[in-house]
Amino acid sequence: MMVHATTVSMTVDQLQKAGLVERGPHPTDRRTVLATSTIEGATRVDLANEQLATVGFGLESIDRSNLDIFAHGLTIARSAMGD
Repeated sequence: MMVHATTVSMTVDQLQKAGLVERGPHPTDRRTVLATSTIEGATRVDLANEQLATVGFGLESIDRSNLDIFAHGLTIARSAMGD
């Protein structure tokens, strides 16, 4: 993800305080903590995805050929970053 561990931890803290995720132990690795969506968290993700799909993820005004170029550029960037 290329996000610092401290940033992830702080973000999960905020999501947990909001009741959107729960932390729990990893079943086999005691060094790892898992964050799992609560029902409320999953509901909000579903709603956000529906809303993004409704507005075309903000890309509806871009013509198809430029979207293809954009997608290709993202693929190259992600590959270069090891994603």
